[in-house]
Amino acid sequence: MVTTNQIVLDAAEYVRNLYRNVRATEHCYHTIEHTINTVSAARRFGTMSGLSSEDIEIVELAAWFHDAGHVEVFDGHEARSAEIARSFLLERGFEPARIERVVACILATRYPQQPDSLVEAVVCDADMIHLGQKNYLDYCTQLRHELEARLDRTFSDAQWLQTNIDFLANHRYHTDAARNELDRRRVKNISRHQKRLRELLATPSLDLESMRPSSIASAVVDSGNGAERPTEHKHKIKKSKVVLPEASVGASDDAASVVQSDVVPLPRVIGDEDQSPMLEKVKKAKTERGIETMFRTTSRNHLDLSAMADNKANIILGITTLLTSIVVTLLVRKLDEAPHLIIPTVILLTVTLTSMILATISTRPKISSGTFTTDDVQQKRVNLLFFGNFHSVPLHEYEWGMREMMNDPSYLYGSMIKDIYFLGKVLARKYRYLRFAYNVFMYGMVISVIAFVLAILLAPDTALSPADIIAD
Repeated sequence: MVTTNQIVLDAAEYVRNLYRNVRATEHCYHTIEHTINTVSAARRFGTMSGLSSEDIEIVELAAWFHDAGHVEVFDGHEARSAEIARSFLLERGFEPARIERVVACILATRYPQQPDSLVEAVVCDADMIHLGQKNYLDYCTQLRHELEARLDRTFSDAQWLQTNIDFLANHRYHTDAARNELDRRRVKNISRHQKRLRELLATPSLDLESMRPSSIASAVVDSGNGAERPTEHKHKIKKSKVVLPEASVGASDDAASVVQSDVVPLPRVIGDEDQSPMLEKVKKAKTERGIETMFRTTSRNHLDLSAMADNKANIILGITTLLTSIVVTLLVRKLDEAPHLIIPTVILLTVTLTSMILATISTRPKISSGTFTTDDVQQKRVNLLFFGNFHSVPLHEYEWGMREMMNDPSYLYGSMIKDIYFLGKVLARKYRYLRFAYNVFMYGMVISVIAFVLAILLAPDTALSPADIIAD
């Protein structure tokens, strides 16, 4: 019996040999490169989903063989792929029960995908990894050329774009690993296709009839890949525009049939009276990203302003400390010999000490109790984003509270709003005291200088001057 690692290597070599003899013009999408990418994604998603090494082997074998049938047939290639895999594994003494699991994973990739287990879900998501990649447009072009070559049909640009928009909008990944890695880019790919289709529809010479379902439907149904013939649609086209389907498979009667060999749902062109729920969802996703950017930018600006306030406080603290040291060192010890300088010196010390105190108050932190209760979290009264509300609670309680907040978007956004608001309150307090400090220092220094000048001018001739005091 072949060892676990060796059988995957043998399967890889076997499938590579199958693809060496296919015609490149008819297999420009379903290539060995697509298979390798699927295997890599299956291994990655399986690991991220916590599959055992035995299950990882199952998904790798299924991924290697999932499109092997394409080298022989176009219609129903999944069934042929399963037969090839079963024959290969039986010859190498693979356990029958595990062979059936590999076969089930391969058959699960038939669209619409309906996996019954986690291993099947991993293979299904790996097969559709291209939907959430930056080079999705390249894959689309390859698939279009392959379909046109194998079906001997030609699809218009408008047909193909709308078809892919529908497919991207309706597809749902089955594992958290795939959703986390691919969904954001999938939504971006929808937007890119929408933009291209709108530009195309704006062309006056575009034949709107070429976008009706019947033309592409006939190509799909005649090839035997359509689940059923789509219902004819009769819409009054006043001003054509692109509309996406509901964000769930089978959510609309207008959704076209889904072909089984990676061909996407049939396109549709509708009038102004119809709605665009998926377009709204895409717009909502953009809005949410805009909101997140707003929170991030606002928080950064607040932190920058706080740092600026601290820097301003440090400046005035440094100056006033230096002046106080000079006055105490040089003037105070000589005031008995120069009584006329007592009042100016007191004024100067008052100014520097007051400015120093105000600057210190502006930067002095205020610490709260740092505790919260379960009821505070459930009633959404506590902001867990601020350290002052949780620094005294155990880690497990804080983690529980954070997870509760993350599962409630309203609570999460509310906490972010409160965080920004109270940070703004702290900033207002800092800048208010800093303004007082700078005003006291500015006007106080003017008064102090005037007081020293008057004291020197009005002093008796025998009185010590500041220069004499410094010289001593």
